[in-house]
Amino acid sequence: MSTGVERARADLAAGRAWKARDRLQGVVADCVDADVLDLLATVYSQMGDLPAAGALWFATGREDEATHTCLIAWRERYGGELAQWRSIPRPVRKGVRTDAMLTLERAARRAQDTPRGRGSADTGDGAWWDPVALAVIVAVCALIGIGAWTVLQWIWA
Repeated sequence: MSTGVERARADLAAGRAWKARDRLQGVVADCVDADVLDLLATVYSQMGDLPAAGALWFATGREDEATHTCLIAWRERYGGELAQWRSIPRPVRKGVRTDAMLTLERAARRAQDTPRGRGSADTGDGAWWDPVALAVIVAVCALIGIGAWTVLQWIWA
């Protein structure tokens, strides 16, 4: 882990934030560490990806003036609890168990249990797709009928 972090720090010092980000993402995939998450969030912040930085700083529990703007941007971009939860990288969701993360996880699970949270479309009070399905069925039947008629004409002609 330290080799990847050291290289990322060297990349950051050399002005290659994108390379530092890539290295740190690899480190986080293998080992979730608060210092690494903080460094990755700092890189995101320097690159202008405030919501990504905010997601990581939320996971670490760090709240100060440097993180305030990023946390606001994260909450603004991912409004609901489910979206916020999913915006946090999977290794971080599995590896960081702070009170805030547990609370967000519970809220996300509750949101997921609602029909909108499962990703189902809001179809309203009626099934708007009924006429579409009927039109497709009629078109397929018509094409089958025309095809059968054409084949029979070839056979008997």
